[in-house]
Amino acid sequence: MSTRTPGAVLWDMDGTIVDTEPIWLAAQQGLMQRHDLPPLTPEHDELLVGASMEMSADLFISLGVPMSKREIIDSIQFEVADRIREGVEWRPGARELLRDLSANRVPTALVTNSGLGIVQAVLEILDDHTFDVIVSADDVEHGKPHPEPFLTAAKQLGVDTRDTVAIEDSINGLGSAVAANCVVLAVPHAVAIAPRHDLIVHPTLQGVGWAELSQLFADHLDRRFPLEGADRKPSA
Repeated sequence: MSTRTPGAVLWDMDGTIVDTEPIWLAAQQGLMQRHDLPPLTPEHDELLVGASMEMSADLFISLGVPMSKREIIDSIQFEVADRIREGVEWRPGARELLRDLSANRVPTALVTNSGLGIVQAVLEILDDHTFDVIVSADDVEHGKPHPEPFLTAAKQLGVDTRDTVAIEDSINGLGSAVAANCVVLAVPHAVAIAPRHDLIVHPTLQGVGWAELSQLFADHLDRRFPLEGADRKPSA
């Protein structure tokens, strides 16, 4: 049985820490309406959840929005940041887990496809919690589902991704974290997530503290690497 604990926790932001998904969807639908285009379908919404801003802009251009990629990104992000400052709800259990990680001095990173303006708007409501590292869309060349955001965060923290837990809620985010070789805790929100051998799927963060997260991490290693068990060496 593995007795290892995570070396760091890498947090997604939108839909994982705070419930910004309705704000994003409203801003995206508003963009279509302003250009007299048909509303986004549920299939479009699913593609957009957790997608990089570049991927989102490409989709809007393909749907007929007569703006440049940069103009689309700026328009949506400015509106989302303004709406967040008007108020946004925490996702269940996120605030408590953040506090418990801080109390146990666990290194944390915020890893998001949102731009720095949106990150700053969210940080204003996160009480006194600070992250050791923040990786936003402005800090990487390739956003999620590319692994670069999580690889960048782990490098800045000085840990191997295999020794981290990444907490995500979207298909794009999960793809990024899995590709980066993180141990991935999937907490479904706007999009259903089916059980997979390479994920820990948990319905909520409510009741999950540092001890529970460490146990989920250890149990996952035992399932993924049953022959190595407690002898599995930490990554170099």
